[in-house]
Amino acid sequence: MTRRQAQNDIERDIQEHIEMETRDNIERGMSPDEARFAALRKFGNVARIQEETRAVWTWTRLEQALQDIRYGLRTLRRNPGFAAVAVLTLALGIGMNTAVFSVVNAVLLRPVPYPSPERLVWIANYNERFKMEAASGPDFLGIAFDGFGDGMTVGGTEDEGAENQEIERALKELDVFFSRHSR
Repeated sequence: MTRRQAQNDIERDIQEHIEMETRDNIERGMSPDEARFAALRKFGNVARIQEETRAVWTWTRLEQALQDIRYGLRTLRRNPGFAAVAVLTLALGIGMNTAVFSVVNAVLLRPVPYPSPERLVWIANYNERFKMEAASGPDFLGIAFDGFGDGMTVGGTEDEGAENQEIERALKELDVFFSRHSR
């Protein structure tokens, strides 16, 4: 059954109900005009009944969404400048969303593509003036080519002793790595 047929069936059923009530009112002694008016008053708002009945028989949410899409497309066709701005805005938003997700996915969600990521270390100096950690090129090269030395320690509290020992061991391994590859 098509939507048009369903709508026609609803209208026919409503008219039959109103006509039956009108006939009953005429049999009770009312004039034809009074009987029809009383039948319409008893039946209620015809448009509301049609909408409620159609809502039960069809998928109104889908129909409303399709109707909104058709209206939007007609509006965009009438205003090509606005359509271009709308399409450009959507493209820019989707592109930015994709770019941000790609970065988050690569940096935060996927594991690091190294054989032992737990052994990676962060080498940096805290710069009090700029309130940030950084390792300048000369600092890094000094560590790489001069070595860490036996006197190098890792800051922290006594509770972090085991972690500090692990970091110191990693730093010494890094010293061995650089000493092998720098010569």
